[in-house]
Amino acid sequence: MMEQKMKKPISKSLIKRLHIIYSAQGIDDEQKRAILLDLTDGRTNTTKELTYSEAMYLCGYLNGAKKENRDLTITEREIRRRRSAVLKRVQRIGIDTTDWG
Repeated sequence: MMEQKMKKPISKSLIKRLHIIYSAQGIDDEQKRAILLDLTDGRTNTTKELTYSEAMYLCGYLNGAKKENRDLTITEREIRRRRSAVLKRVQRIGIDTTDWG
């Protein structure tokens, strides 16, 4: 069996920050649980069990960032990460990646 990668845990200060945002936005416990279940694909309905990246995403979302823009940013980051990995592999086999002309 493959081990599941450990995710960076959420700090107490980030938990507090999210609870302040919930209150400021008028989000009650039931709404909060629904948001968390949706965000984590049903994994959890409590703020404490969020990963760091989930919590940061949620902070941006609740503070008014549009979901479509955030999804695009996450996708763009993933594309850049994968491109970088490919370029490193190509460089290891001796191909110069500094000038594609």
